[in-house]
Amino acid sequence: MNKRKWISVIAAFWSAAAIALSGEFVEANGLLRTLNSELNGIRLDKLIVLAALVAFYYKVWDRFVEESKWITHLLAASFSVCMLIGISYSTQGSWVFFMGNRKQMVIAFLAFAGYFILFDVTLSIFYGWLSRLNLYQIRAKKPLPAFAQKHSHLWAFLVIYLCWLPWIIVFFPGSVPADGYRQLDMYFGGEKFTTRHAWVLTMFVGLLMSIGRLINDNMGVFLIILVTSLLECYCYSGVCSRLKKWKAPKQLYVGSVLFFGLMPMFGTYAQTVIKDSMFSAVFALYMALYAECAIPALQKRSGKRLSSQLIQLAIVGILTCFCRNNGIYMVFVSMVFLIFFVAKRQRLVVLALAIAVFGCYSVSEKAVAPALGISSISSRVYFSIPFQQTARYVRSYPEDVTEEEKDAINQILNYDQLAQRYNPELSDPVKATYRTGNITKEKLMNYFKAWFSMFKKHPGVYIEATLHNTYGYFYPFYHNTAQGPYRLYNKTFTEYQFEYDYVFPKEARSVMAQYAYLWRNVPGFAQISNSGAYTWMLLILAGYLFYRKRGKGILALAAPALNVAICVASPVNGMFRYVLPLIACMPVVVYWCIGYGEKEFTDKSEESR
Repeated sequence: MNKRKWISVIAAFWSAAAIALSGEFVEANGLLRTLNSELNGIRLDKLIVLAALVAFYYKVWDRFVEESKWITHLLAASFSVCMLIGISYSTQGSWVFFMGNRKQMVIAFLAFAGYFILFDVTLSIFYGWLSRLNLYQIRAKKPLPAFAQKHSHLWAFLVIYLCWLPWIIVFFPGSVPADGYRQLDMYFGGEKFTTRHAWVLTMFVGLLMSIGRLINDNMGVFLIILVTSLLECYCYSGVCSRLKKWKAPKQLYVGSVLFFGLMPMFGTYAQTVIKDSMFSAVFALYMALYAECAIPALQKRSGKRLSSQLIQLAIVGILTCFCRNNGIYMVFVSMVFLIFFVAKRQRLVVLALAIAVFGCYSVSEKAVAPALGISSISSRVYFSIPFQQTARYVRSYPEDVTEEEKDAINQILNYDQLAQRYNPELSDPVKATYRTGNITKEKLMNYFKAWFSMFKKHPGVYIEATLHNTYGYFYPFYHNTAQGPYRLYNKTFTEYQFEYDYVFPKEARSVMAQYAYLWRNVPGFAQISNSGAYTWMLLILAGYLFYRKRGKGILALAAPALNVAICVASPVNGMFRYVLPLIACMPVVVYWCIGYGEKEFTDKSEESR
């Protein structure tokens, strides 16, 4: 073997050793003794990993050296950091695996280096392969069936809905989790109607419930499920049909249909009264329209003019905002960035439409909602991160909290309950101590002064609190433990009562539920059923644009990226339904990033302007 081949074998052993680290933190005398206590390479799966890495590195190492670039190094380093954080918090509940002591820092660095090599090699080889694969020259040997070829939207709709039917039937009339129940409760007067949930969607599902209740509550719930599932299926099949119109490879079109149809998260949420399912479907359609507006070649293939496409985009953008409150950030920012993809003469039109969408949403929230007696949301929803930091500080360093700081905190939160209520992966218990109705700007200012003074004393605990409440969104080997990923139940949460219940036996629903959870435990399927995996996919696809020197294309990913940012600021760690919009638009993101990386395709688009 030449020198490079020897290096590849050594690198494979190093990566395998990093994977074999347990994530435990052991107090032992000496670095080697500590390393021995935390390293476990005796298992068969670790041996298989080593053999696979040696074979892989040995074969591709020369190509890796030639094809690696700064973006692969940057992403490899980022993913390695994510691995260390995820391993540490999932096993220890803190950062001790990489910050426990000096010996542990050395071990963490060794693990970082092993993971870095693994990701750098894999990304370089993947990007190199992808760059040699011309997306627009791929032609399947066998065409689609005649019906699917001619009626791509209808075929996708029928296949997706057929896959959803077992969920809709077995869970008849439908599952109503806490958020969906509260929306109905607000509509019927059981609790105060607020903008906690998008009030337009609340009115919509409430109206459907009212019509169905002319028969009984079961029919009310089922009518909501029937209408919303049909609308969601229309959006997802619309995304698939656009891929077909864009002349995407057959594999991507069919794969997207099966993705929406077979992935349990889409079927389970199709039979659930919850805002996230409708929001994700409309957002996926929004992203498909966005791509069509951004690239003239796609407009031409869709057979529509840009002016009509922009109007459609604005309408679907408004509907996206009406389905979930934070949709306005994703839609407005992405529409502003659209000006970088259209001709100069069209930029004012795009900007005007973005302002119109923002204005329409603002009027609905600031004028229409109050006129209908709908109150504004409590400010506590915006403070998940600082409240979690305060609670962890109080739990970890109660003796370091001064009387002045305690009083300032107690004006906003129930100080005496913080340590006991603190759940590191769910901020709702801490937020529940918020003293609603008695909060002033002065009290909030005093709280944040105390928050800052505590931060200066122990900044590490604030970082730990934030990482512990967010790492599930960037660690693809985490399963949410604070709340389940699916909403396969109905319960009574508030004073207002509805008389509805499942029709089919519990055993049938249990089988379906276990099937959904099976996806989270089978290797491979487990990753595509994981929140953090989609953050990684987004980063990898965005990195490919830089790899192909098409960095401007990353601006079109503003909305999916903001979805990730919103998830990080959310109250639940690794919550699957919060990432559902990103998951739903992933077929469009894949097509965009690979297609925009093709210079020939985008250069022709520029000429058509």
